[in-house]
Amino acid sequence: MVLISKKSRFQTLVWFHFNREEHRKKLNELFKVIGITKQSFHQMLKRRRYKFEEQEQLIPLINEIRRDHPRMSARDIYLKLQPDCMGRDQFERFCMDSGYRIKQLKNFRVTTNSLGVTRFPNMIKDIEVTRVN
Repeated sequence: MVLISKKSRFQTLVWFHFNREEHRKKLNELFKVIGITKQSFHQMLKRRRYKFEEQEQLIPLINEIRRDHPRMSARDIYLKLQPDCMGRDQFERFCMDSGYRIKQLKNFRVTTNSLGVTRFPNMIKDIEVTRVN
């Protein structure tokens, strides 16, 4: 059995699965080397397809909400939609990866109000200081 991360193992198997005609290798040999069964690969493929279809159905709903509320955050959209297919953090990651990030506005807070301040002329401008008072 070869130690490969789960994500790269799946991506490799999917590539071999969809390019079977190109490389003429038997997938059963790959399954034996990696240490998984054909059934588990196809179950994983089915789960990924289902998840992808669920995400594709969410995109029009997110677009509709964003049309009405352009500044609504991903978390607020999640709370409004309550999708069953993923949790809050995964939904936020999906929104960020899909380009639904909101550009953060700069805070132009004015902290000083100079209106009403009396300005006095500088009386020590031309005086030379020679000693302490």
